[in-house]
Amino acid sequence: MQNNIFDLTGKVAMITGAGGLLGPKHAEAILDFGGKVIMTDHHLDRVEEKARLLNEKYGEGSAVAYHMDV
Repeated sequence: MQNNIFDLTGKVAMITGAGGLLGPKHAEAILDFGGKVIMTDHHLDRVEEKARLLNEKYGEGSAVAYHMDV
């Protein structure tokens, strides 16, 4: 039996600045390997749209969006 070191099943990652250019790409990579993502940004409208698109592709509940200013 081979373990996949990239298997993220059952894991949740928080991405700050997820409304920008790189955040959604990081989210996709995590989702591709079975994880779920919490996407945060200080522009809630941007991150909500990105999460909506990811949920359409990966299934409802795969990505959630929150307003956060760190």
